[in-house]
Amino acid sequence: MKTRFGGKMSLFVVMLTLSVVLVLHGESWAPARCGNGNLDQVWEECEVGHPCVDPAETCDLATCLCSPPPPVCGDGTLDPGEQCEVGVPCAEPGDICDESACLCSPPPGDEGCTPGFWKQDQHFACWAGYTQNQLFDVVFGTDITILWSVTGKPRPVADPTLLQALQANGGGANRLARHGVAALLNASSPGVAFPLSVAEVIAAVQAGDADTLADANELGCPLSQCDLGVASLSVDAPSSTPAAIAGCGTTASVPVGSRAINLTLLGLVFGFVIVRGRFNRS
Repeated sequence: MKTRFGGKMSLFVVMLTLSVVLVLHGESWAPARCGNGNLDQVWEECEVGHPCVDPAETCDLATCLCSPPPPVCGDGTLDPGEQCEVGVPCAEPGDICDESACLCSPPPGDEGCTPGFWKQDQHFACWAGYTQNQLFDVVFGTDITILWSVTGKPRPVADPTLLQALQANGGGANRLARHGVAALLNASSPGVAFPLSVAEVIAAVQAGDADTLADANELGCPLSQCDLGVASLSVDAPSSTPAAIAGCGTTASVPVGSRAINLTLLGLVFGFVIVRGRFNRS
């Protein structure tokens, strides 16, 4: 009886002692959690009142983990998302590094065709994205009056087409009109490495900057002929021949040459064998 009572008393004393200890120590015995102000977990890198070891890092109080500072363009270190840096060139040779954004861009184009090239009817096939009959004011968002005439004395035209603008005579608005359209066609052509975009050309026309447009148009034209040709058949020609001039239009391939001739000879031989076989049976 005394032994049983003594065992119960011992258990009671132990429980009472633990309760007192918990009351005295308070929160230090509470379950460890992020945000309690104590670095009580091995995975915690920071806490409330305990900053990251690296002053440049930021403490996430929701996870008690430190994160590195966001990449800074211009610090000379190529961080993720950056294509170049101060002292670190672009990966593609010739590309230009914008050190304010740490991004690479291709070099500006150095090609351009003049108004005299674009206004010739044999080069109309090179027009990309625009047609000869579109109105100048609709495309460029600005009104213009030019002097134009196919034959005879030029007369004022207040609502010219793109082709009429290319054919404008004289300086001032006429020069702006023809170089504006030529620059527009250069910028939209996949075969011309033009230094200006379509948006930049339109902005230059609206600003009346004919000099910039003229300088770009006279850089040198890479196009020579844009009308589609027809492949000619030849016995010695390869099995397929491009049917377009590079730089304009599309390219098609047509079977020509010895392959077609070989198929024809094979058909004749096959027909001769069948006819002869029938003749022998008769």
